[in-house]
Amino acid sequence: MKIIIPILVGSIIGYFTNWLAIKMLFRPLEEKRILGIKVPFTPGLIPKERKRIAKSIGEAVGMHLLTPKKITEVISSSETKGKIRSFVELKIQRVREREESFSDIFKSIDSDNYYLYLNDIKEKIFNLIISRLKDKSLKKDLINFVEKDIYDRYKDKAIDELLKGSNTILDDIKKSTKLKEFFMEIVDKEFNKLKDLDTPLKEVIPEGFIERIDLSIENNKRNIMDRLRELFYKPQIQRSIKLSIEDLVEQNLSKMITMFIDSATISEKVFLAISKYVDSTQAEEVAGFILKDSLGNIVNMKVSSISEYMDSIIEKGDITNVYESIIDYAAKEENKDKLLDIFIDNIKSKDEKIKNGIIEFLETAIDNTLESPNFQMMIRNLIDKNIDLLVNTPISKILKNVDNKEIEKIMYVSDKVFNTMLKGEVYNIINLFDVSKIVEDQINGFEVEYTEELILNISERELKAITRLGALLGGIMGLLTPLLQMI
Repeated sequence: MKIIIPILVGSIIGYFTNWLAIKMLFRPLEEKRILGIKVPFTPGLIPKERKRIAKSIGEAVGMHLLTPKKITEVISSSETKGKIRSFVELKIQRVREREESFSDIFKSIDSDNYYLYLNDIKEKIFNLIISRLKDKSLKKDLINFVEKDIYDRYKDKAIDELLKGSNTILDDIKKSTKLKEFFMEIVDKEFNKLKDLDTPLKEVIPEGFIERIDLSIENNKRNIMDRLRELFYKPQIQRSIKLSIEDLVEQNLSKMITMFIDSATISEKVFLAISKYVDSTQAEEVAGFILKDSLGNIVNMKVSSISEYMDSIIEKGDITNVYESIIDYAAKEENKDKLLDIFIDNIKSKDEKIKNGIIEFLETAIDNTLESPNFQMMIRNLIDKNIDLLVNTPISKILKNVDNKEIEKIMYVSDKVFNTMLKGEVYNIINLFDVSKIVEDQINGFEVEYTEELILNISERELKAITRLGALLGGIMGLLTPLLQMI
C-alpha cells in the first residue's frame, strides 16, 4: 500500500494538472476579480493573447505558407491549368445548351431595373461610338486612308476609266438631240439678253481685253498681212480682182480709149501696182491700223446694236451648222484624242488642288454628318435594333455555330490570356490581397468558443495523450518517492 497509494495520488495529480492547464488555455473567457483583486491567470491564455496570436498566425501563413510565389506556382501548374480548362469547357457546353436569352437571365437577377440597365448600356455605347467618331485622330486616320490608300492608289485607274467613258460620252453627245436643243436654247436666250443691253461693248468685256487685242495685232501684223497675202495671191482671188478692174475700166473709160488700150492690159498693170503695195511693209502698218480702228469702232457700239445686226445676218440654220461643225470637229478621232489629252493634262496639272478639294469636302462632310440629328438617330436605331436582337436571342442559337474547333480557339486565347496574366500582374494582384491581414482578421473574428472547439477537434488525440502523459509522469513520481525513502 505504501507504494500503490503514492502512485495513484501522483497519477491523479499529474492528470488533473495537465487537464487544468489545457482548460486554462481557453478559460475563463473574461478577467475575474474577487473583492476587486484580479484573479491570476484570468482570462485564459488564448482569449488574452488572441490578437497577438492572430497576428503571428497571419504572418506565418502569409510569409511562409500562402506566399505570392507559392500561390503563383500552384496557379501556373499544369494540374491547375487542366482543371481551369475543364471548368471553362464545361461552362461553355452548359451555356450552349441554354434556351434562355440574356434578357431572361438579367430579368431573373433584377427584373425591376432591367430596362434601366439596358437603356443605360445603349446610351453608353452610343456615346462611345459618337465620341470615337468625333475623335480627331480617327478623322485624321480616315483622311490619310482616303488620300494614300484610295486617291493616290486609284487615281490613275480612275482616269483610265474616265477616258473609256469619255469616248462613249463624246459619241453620245454627237447623237444627242437634247443637247443640240439645249445649245440652241442657250444661244437664243443669250442673244435676247444682249438685245436688251443698251451698253457699249467695251464696258461689258473684261478690263484690259481691248489693250491685249491691240497689242496682239501690233505684234502679229506681219503674220496677219502674210495671211492676207496668201489669200490675195490665190488664183481664184487674183482672177476675181482682175475681172473687177476690167469691169471698172470699161464702165468708166470711153470706148475710144479702150480701142487703143486693152482693159485687160490696164487690169494687169493695176493688179501689179496693188501687188507691189501688198508686198510692202507699209501695207502691214495699214492692215494693223485698219484692224485696230475697226476694233475700236466695234467696242464703242452698243451691245444691243451688235446683237440686232448679228441676229439679222445669222439664221437659225447657221447656228445649227456652227453647233454641228463644233461637234463634228470634236468627234473626229484625232481631235477626240487631243481633247481627252487636254482634259487629262488639265486634271493632272491640278492633282494637288483636286486632292485638297476632296479632303476638304470629306472633312466638312464628316463634321456635318456627325452633327446631323438624322445620323445620330440612325446610330441610335442601329444600336437599339442590334442590342435588342442580341439580348432576346436564345444563347443556344447565338452559339449554335460554335463548334469544337471554335471552342479550341477560345481555349487557346484563354490560355494565352491566363499565361500572360501569370507572367505579368498575378504576383502584384496576389500581393494586393495581403494574405497575412486576411488570416489575422479572420481569426480575430472567430468567437473564443469556436476557436476552442476548432483547436480541440484538430488536436483532440494529442491533448488526450498529453493528459494521460501527465498521469503517467505523476504515477512515476509517486513510485520514486517511497523507493527513495526505502534506500
